[in-house]
Amino acid sequence: MSLKITCSKCAHTLKAKDQLAGKKVMCPKCQAILTIPAKPGAPATPAPRSFSTSRSTAGTAAPPTPSISREQILAAFQGQFALPRVSFGRRLGTLLVLAVLFVLVLVYLAMLVGVGWLIYWLATHDFASSIPPAGVTLALAAAVFALLCLLRPLFMPQQRPHKEYALQEAQAPALVELIAQIAKRLDAPPPAAIQVECSPRLAIDRAGRKLTIGLGLVAGLTVQQLAGLIAGLVAQNRRSAPSGQTNLIRAINGWLWRSVYQADRFERWITRVNLRPGIHLGRLVLPLRPLSFLARAALWIPMFIGNTVAAALVRRTEFDADVCSARLVGKQTFAQNIQWVKIIEYTWEGILPELAFLYKEQCLPDSLPHELAARLREITPELATALIQSVIKAEEIPFDSRPSDEERLSVVAAEPASGAMKCPLPASALWTDFGKLARDTSFDYYSAAFGAQHLKTALRPAG
Repeated sequence: MSLKITCSKCAHTLKAKDQLAGKKVMCPKCQAILTIPAKPGAPATPAPRSFSTSRSTAGTAAPPTPSISREQILAAFQGQFALPRVSFGRRLGTLLVLAVLFVLVLVYLAMLVGVGWLIYWLATHDFASSIPPAGVTLALAAAVFALLCLLRPLFMPQQRPHKEYALQEAQAPALVELIAQIAKRLDAPPPAAIQVECSPRLAIDRAGRKLTIGLGLVAGLTVQQLAGLIAGLVAQNRRSAPSGQTNLIRAINGWLWRSVYQADRFERWITRVNLRPGIHLGRLVLPLRPLSFLARAALWIPMFIGNTVAAALVRRTEFDADVCSARLVGKQTFAQNIQWVKIIEYTWEGILPELAFLYKEQCLPDSLPHELAARLREITPELATALIQSVIKAEEIPFDSRPSDEERLSVVAAEPASGAMKCPLPASALWTDFGKLARDTSFDYYSAAFGAQHLKTALRPAG
């Protein structure tokens, strides 16, 4: 027998098993927190424990967390551990893959030269009366547009959806010390710059010089969990591994993939213009779209070859980084990170669509990271498992060389449950004043979305 409950926010009807009676769940449609009613005559079910004992009780705002000192960070590291070795055969394979990608780049340059020569030939050749002048003009215009499509990958900027803020050491000395200790134990150079943004993202550039930390992610993690995630990124630039060549391979493959699958501003403009009803001048550029597809098709072949050749090498590098992370914080924390990060991202994506409505109602949370943390405290272990198994699904990316979660877990299965670093304190304690930073970045986020005018009157305490 199953229990039925209707979401008061989106009117979606859910079915739940009898064992969930009295427990809190999340609506899969609008992500509102609902309480499954108890069966008639059944005793009330006690509130379940939160996903992590380090998080406060659900439904209440967490009190400010005292900052962690550098001494506490040093005390959290309890020893050294062995790093994965890179064989001579793998180093040789890296050079061979890099040589193949270099040839593919030469093929791309040959395409540019070929189309450029075609434009020159059309512009200077005398066709006499064999081809009408209008046909020559159209062919010349098509060749010029095809050349622009092939040149697009060289000038197409990567999207930066969030504003980044440079982090000063005085704002988070414990975080700087944590990253330095991680880099020391992984035999990798520490990032030269640390930036934060109002998002749940954690990323490092190809050269390992700039580390970007999303404050939303920090609000939902412990220091130990954050250390494991950072270790997985820093480990990709170990001195004892051919990290420079591997990062160059990733950069070339990523560039080829974006060239094929990512639309640029001009293509998006053509799409928007031709969605307008009626007859207008924008219809004249519609015949140029097939040429863009032809350019993508020409680049698809080098992209496919590059990703196929480098797939095994990139996956092995990812596995080594996972082993480093598991040996630092333990395979238990590593496994928790895989699932919990997905839940954080899913919850964040559920908050963003509500912001426009909350702005109209003049009740925007003054801190998006703290609002995210409050919602995460509502997620029970049962709900977290249900979300991972049914709602949160891995995004399918064409020719993605990254391993699956099951493969990553199997690689670290033989690692110890506990690692060389332990610290269950909230990751927000790494900052001297995480609350102020979270509120300031949230205000800038709202200002970009709604404008700064009358924004202060629309804010309410988060959580």
